[in-house]
Amino acid sequence: MEKLKVLITGSSGFLGSQLKSILINDQKLEIITYRDDLLDKELLRVFINNNPNIDIVVHLVGLFSSDIDKSIRVNFQTTKNLLEAIRYINIKKFVYSSSGAVYGDPISEKSVESDPLLPKTGYGFSKMIAEECVKYYSRVNGFDYFIARFPNIFGESQKKGVVYNLLYSIKNHGYVTIHGDGEQRRDFLHVIDASKILHKIIKSSIKGTFNISSNLNLSINELITIFKKETNFDIKYVKSRDSVKDISLNIIKLINQINIVNKESSVENIYLLAKNFNLSSSNDYKS
Repeated sequence: MEKLKVLITGSSGFLGSQLKSILINDQKLEIITYRDDLLDKELLRVFINNNPNIDIVVHLVGLFSSDIDKSIRVNFQTTKNLLEAIRYINIKKFVYSSSGAVYGDPISEKSVESDPLLPKTGYGFSKMIAEECVKYYSRVNGFDYFIARFPNIFGESQKKGVVYNLLYSIKNHGYVTIHGDGEQRRDFLHVIDASKILHKIIKSSIKGTFNISSNLNLSINELITIFKKETNFDIKYVKSRDSVKDISLNIIKLINQINIVNKESSVENIYLLAKNFNLSSSNDYKS
């Protein structure tokens, strides 16, 4: 049986490297990676011309930034360039890594896929217009798409993000700085779990726009409580800089399609990550 050819962009990134390590062990898949600049249209065109038999594209290149120009250039323009480059080959599905930030503030307890998109950050806006670009090229060129609206993804190899930043500050400075009252809430998903879900999506016929999460929703204060079990540290509260108070994703639509990770597993992974940071070996800071 001929292998399914899967192109991954961002394969050296946090999520991409984990996904690649899972996919290469699937004997039914042939993994192709693109490591050049997606803003260079000529390099991209040559690459696609040399790989015309791609079945599925998994686009993971992205940038989390408060700079709207940078966000649009990386999150939207690279997506548009890639979609334009593949329009003349017969792909089956385009998988795009989006974000729950496209919703802005939730209009109910948890955001559902049918909610209006009212992003409050340049990052959320760039992801929203990239999603629309994916849908447009899908309609025009006749391939399926899967838009994955992810929450905060965390894991051992991460070098940024709220979980990493808090742990790094605890270990290296003995305190954390919390912007606002610490009651802002976010969904969290371990990178291995995110990769396993993407693996299932690649192998299945599932398509459309889906929230992806673990149902683990924590406030910053609740994260701090978890880390306090490992060591003592100080907490500094400063003026809020968050434009989005809460991001909480309803995942019923996805659960009805595939089996995904449970909340308890994600909690365990956060505890494990804190232990692996070896917080207890740092100075015994007193809170």
